[in-house]
Parts: sequence; C-alpha cells; structure tokens
Amino acid sequence: MTDIRAQSCPSAKLHLDFAREPSMCVDMQPDPLHQHHELIASLCLEAGRIMEDESPALALTLPGSTTGIAVQLATARQAGEDIATLAAAAQVLLRRGETVS
Repeated sequence: MTDIRAQSCPSAKLHLDFAREPSMCVDMQPDPLHQHHELIASLCLEAGRIMEDESPALALTLPGSTTGIAVQLATARQAGEDIATLAAAAQVLLRRGETVS
C-alpha cells in the first residue's frame, strides 16, 4: 500500500491557530480571574499538537504487515493516552484554580 504522509510540518497549523492573536482565538483570551490560564492553554495546545501529528498516519496509511499494524496501533493508543493525560491535567488546574481563587 502507498504510504501517504502530510507534506508540511505537522504542528505548523496549530501553531498558527493558537498564536494568541485576539482576532484569531477569542476563547483564548486570558481570564484575569483564573491563575492557571496560560498553563491550561499550553496543555491544550500540546494535546492538539499530538493529535495533529499522529492522526494522519492512523487515518491515511496502514502498514502491510501485522507487526507494522500493531506498532501503528500502539503509537495511536499512546498518543490517545497522552492527550487524555494532558486534558486531565488541564481539568485539575481549572478545578483547583476555581477553588483557590
């Protein structure tokens, strides 16, 4: 099977999307009432980068061997666990920031 890969830097689009330009991402404006806003935004950005970096291989290619498929699935599962861990950390900071403020 033909290996199809993205031709650009995987994280470049997200870097532009989350550049914190007020006109580009209104939802990412700092909340002066939340002490962890910047860290939460960074965790979410990293989760998005992982998602963008890993999803093309899973969606567009499938290795020809059972071993290759197993490796690809393990990589996808690890990426999913990493994303879930980053989201959980962001939730903890959000919850703790609300109770501390």
